[in-house]
Amino acid sequence: MLAAHALVDGRDSPALRELAGLPRRSNETEIRELYVQALHELGVSLPDEEIAGRCLLASLAFGLARSELSPKDVADRLSMTVAARTQEETRFLSVAADYSKWIGPDEPRDGSTI
Repeated sequence: MLAAHALVDGRDSPALRELAGLPRRSNETEIRELYVQALHELGVSLPDEEIAGRCLLASLAFGLARSELSPKDVADRLSMTVAARTQEETRFLSVAADYSKWIGPDEPRDGSTI
């Protein structure tokens, strides 16, 4: 859907057109490869892993604050590789861990990494 919106907004590339035409239940690997290729064709750089993780945290926090996401939604969308860099991020991850499907009841919940 995002690819179709990008086309409507005037962005265009062969990979973006192909991505926009994929069925919803397409192979995740194919989608990712086309997404990366489309970004490259459009001259958009992918952020490094740390920047992407911090952007994800901010996006999830805003979604939660605006009541667009539930605490469970936030926990389900977190990546295991997202690490807290600030005290606020550590607290946010600590609370999200309570709703996480990855952390069992016997595991420590220090909030430093999920």
